[in-house]
Amino acid sequence: MTPDLSLLSHCVSPVSPISIATANGSPMQVVSVGSILPTTSSSLSLPNVFYVPHLTLSLLSISQLSDSGFDVIFSSSGCVVQDRDSKKQIGAGRRVGDLYILEHLHVPSEPSVTAASSFRLDNKSSPFYLWHSRLGHLSSERLKLLVQSGHLGTVSVNDIS
Repeated sequence: MTPDLSLLSHCVSPVSPISIATANGSPMQVVSVGSILPTTSSSLSLPNVFYVPHLTLSLLSISQLSDSGFDVIFSSSGCVVQDRDSKKQIGAGRRVGDLYILEHLHVPSEPSVTAASSFRLDNKSSPFYLWHSRLGHLSSERLKLLVQSGHLGTVSVNDIS
């Protein structure tokens, strides 16, 4: 998600209202959703990026990358993003203080793992998305564990892809 609309192409309004919960619990509205496309000065490529005007910086969900079939490897100097199946590197970044700044990233528009379908726009009212949001953007694997242990009430494992 990003506060910078100029980064996005092919923006559309969400089918239904979407809000994100900030660290202090207050909600912020997602105004539109678009894609970050590679440019002459950047090789970033990301589908389904939320435009949230009141954010102070752009954020990338590591759990969403992981659920989509990519591994993120962190070190004291930076990070590498790679496709889990092919082991092909699709991104890299450097560490600046406590933040990891992506230098380049190219996420294919059709991820190799179907778990990414949980994040499609037409699925924002699903039990998965609601619990994912309520629990601080918890990964689908962790949500499945909570469902199986009965902590999420009547949610079915089938609701979480």
